Amino acid sequence: MLSIDPRWLAKVGLSPGRDIAGLIGVSGPYDFMPLRDQSLKVIFGSADRPETQPIFHVAPGAPPACLMTGGRDRLVEPGNSTRLAARLVAAGNVATVHTYDRIGHFVIIAALAPVLRYLVTVLRDVDVFIAETLRQSRSLATPSDQALEKLAG
Repeated sequence: MLSIDPRWLAKVGLSPGRDIAGLIGVSGPYDFMPLRDQSLKVIFGSADRPETQPIFHVAPGAPPACLMTGGRDRLVEPGNSTRLAARLVAAGNVATVHTYDRIGHFVIIAALAPVLRYLVTVLRDVDVFIAETLRQSRSLATPSDQALEKLAG
């Protein structure tokens, strides 16, 4: 929500498109209404509250997004990532989705651990996204931004 819904950062004088370099989403619940589970209905206040869903806050100017999901995820349905990416792109933003077909919800995070990295390319995909996002932000930086970056070392 911090990188998509500007009202959260606005409270502290920040803006998602200006102050967040990118969104890395791992099996996130971005679009899961209407709720069917009774516990979730209590947590969210009812079965249908769109304002609690990141997908309903997408607007132009969002930071680039890298969304990752497991094709066998039964906890957070993979369509959450594909629908959010489609909405971001439709609004003129940059978004990519990596769907790891053979894994479920928990393996995607576990694959960040050195002993499980062989399962899926999550860490490599995160590294590529960060490098590309930083490269693009540096190429868009103003000369004064670049001078400050040089001084900072």
